[in-house]
Amino acid sequence: MRSNLAAAYWQAGRTDKAITLEEAILTDRERILGTHHPNTITVRSDLVAYRRAGRSGLLGAAQPRAVGVVLRAWRCLMRPRELDE
Repeated sequence: MRSNLAAAYWQAGRTDKAITLEEAILTDRERILGTHHPNTITVRSDLVAYRRAGRSGLLGAAQPRAVGVVLRAWRCLMRPRELDE
């Protein structure tokens, strides 16, 4: 899975490669799954975390996955029609 490769790049300190790969993944997921699909939202949150890490160097390797867990929990609480708004 490409997201796992991006995470490995990030953990290895290769933030630039992680960002490039996540951008490609996000483009594909938006095109195929749509912008509100849970997998698309997870990739978007990972990309934000990678970009922040690249600028500040302060985020730990677990941050994007933690954001993904929070977003998945939030989506479970939302009704499907609210996600389409």
